[in-house]
Amino acid sequence: MRGKKFFQRVACLVFAVMTVVMMPVPAGALSESDMYFYGQNGIYFYDPNGGGRGGCYSGDLSGDTVMAKIVDYLTGNNPTGFVLSDNGIAGILANFEGESGFNPFRFQGDTTSGPAYGVAQFDPMSKILAPLRSDPRTSNYYNEYYDIKYTRFDASTGIPDGVPMEVVDAWLAVQLDFFFGPSSEFETTKVEGYRNLGGAMGLDYIGGSMTAHEAMDAARSPEDAARIFVWIMERPKDKAGAASGRSQRAVYWLDYVQSIKGTVSGSGTGEGTNAVDGSNVTIIGDSITVGSEAAIRALMPNVDIHAQVSKQFYAGDAGNPGGITILKELIEKGSLRDVLIYALGTNGGITTAQAEEVVQLAGDARKVIFVTNYTTSNDYAGNNNIFAKMRNEHSNVKVADWKAAIEGQTGTYLGGDGIHPNAAGQELFASVLANTVGASGSNKTVCVEESVDGGLTDAQAQKLADYYNSDAVDAAEWGLPYGKMNCVSFSLFFVERFTSMGKGNIPGNGRDIAHNLAQMQGLETGTAPRPYAVFSVTQGSTMCGATLCGHTGIVVAVDGDTITVVEAAYKKSLAKVTKYDISYFVNLEYGDTFAYLASILDEAALAEVLGD
Repeated sequence: MRGKKFFQRVACLVFAVMTVVMMPVPAGALSESDMYFYGQNGIYFYDPNGGGRGGCYSGDLSGDTVMAKIVDYLTGNNPTGFVLSDNGIAGILANFEGESGFNPFRFQGDTTSGPAYGVAQFDPMSKILAPLRSDPRTSNYYNEYYDIKYTRFDASTGIPDGVPMEVVDAWLAVQLDFFFGPSSEFETTKVEGYRNLGGAMGLDYIGGSMTAHEAMDAARSPEDAARIFVWIMERPKDKAGAASGRSQRAVYWLDYVQSIKGTVSGSGTGEGTNAVDGSNVTIIGDSITVGSEAAIRALMPNVDIHAQVSKQFYAGDAGNPGGITILKELIEKGSLRDVLIYALGTNGGITTAQAEEVVQLAGDARKVIFVTNYTTSNDYAGNNNIFAKMRNEHSNVKVADWKAAIEGQTGTYLGGDGIHPNAAGQELFASVLANTVGASGSNKTVCVEESVDGGLTDAQAQKLADYYNSDAVDAAEWGLPYGKMNCVSFSLFFVERFTSMGKGNIPGNGRDIAHNLAQMQGLETGTAPRPYAVFSVTQGSTMCGATLCGHTGIVVAVDGDTITVVEAAYKKSLAKVTKYDISYFVNLEYGDTFAYLASILDEAALAEVLGD
């Protein structure tokens, strides 16, 4: 085994968060949906030096009030490091205020008979009580602080009398992680039919394919963000009434958010997008920027724009110098500002080396924003993958997702050529840029546990499979269901043979094994693959009556987008080594796909079988 180190160690992963699911590219290329999954789960690149906040997320939230702590969480101090736009944060604050007055200990109606609980009034309350009971941050507090007496609180802080700040932090963090986590409804619910469910949300610029997160980031005002949140996430009986009242409050909360962040408020009306005047922004662009210049300046009046029709991402000529030439000239003159928006690529394909040169020339001290490419006539997956790669590799790089904003709405926002935005599209393009500038701080550092060193080599993985398939393993001796021709059988054998659990049945179909094992053994679970984790997936699995049977196996190595597992397939083969793309690992039933075995792994037993 690589390094013969089996135990987890804390490390910091620096990555940027991609906030939209894109269509996959042909086999052999790294799909944009993979990039999204990596970004959301923090497993793409390892930086031993850390970055961002200079510390790892532990659930400790800054601020003396619940409101301030929520702002801290939504500006990057969270497990996936995402940074929500100011408008989006204001909209969420207005909704949490309306739901609970910001009290994470609040029972609905101030009575235990009410169905909802917590800062977002989770309904039914059982879905939030389960993590509060089991999460290590709150489990020791649960019996004492899950109490009706704490539903009464200080309205100016959201904190009930008698609750220590460390308990407030833990209680709130677990609820926010549940609400905004990688597998949450916030990340998976699409606008689609919810847009006008039982009312009239309007906001046609919010695409139906957007997730709630994407829609909140795209909101052009705090009022719009509050309205989106009501319709897509809260969905109360009186949607129109709630949306109206909370929209008005969101304007107040935008000022609050910006006062905490130290950003400059705009007109004070809350109209437009994140309040940025553009004085620290340079844009290098092509005809899309040229056509949208007036709209851009309406939002960022002091921006410095260098745009020309047909401008290339890299090379050009004397009459129309390429983007890299413009960039070098600005650097030489000392006029390149702190935030660089590089809005090129529409006029041709780019290479990783070219994008990397842009980042290196700008330097680590500047924020670099690449703008995704989209037209109805060309597929820019190659360019957009490279932008995502740059974002994932560099803590100072962001992506302004023009593609996500426009896709599926080209008739509304593009002219007849399917390339250039019309008047409404120009406003949308400007909004996408300004929103990204408003949230363009360095990518955050996320505290996760690094995978045990390397996992198994392919040869070692095959050796493990061969051992299971050999006469050395007797199905009856180990009590394996269905002999050795069932996926559950192999996962059960691995846990019995190579962990401290010993012999013992794990009930359930393939989809249930990771969840049930974690419940039995008190194991950590998650959505990020690590070596020596049991996985349970429902994606692509057959039906068992009215439910998905699912599939299970053991992760033995993680190498970028390729996850190596040892598994057995029902009535098809004995154990075998398989390599999956990371997008395969989805558990629709439980959300968490993996149960991590490192805490109970018997390294000596595994080394004995592998001969290491």
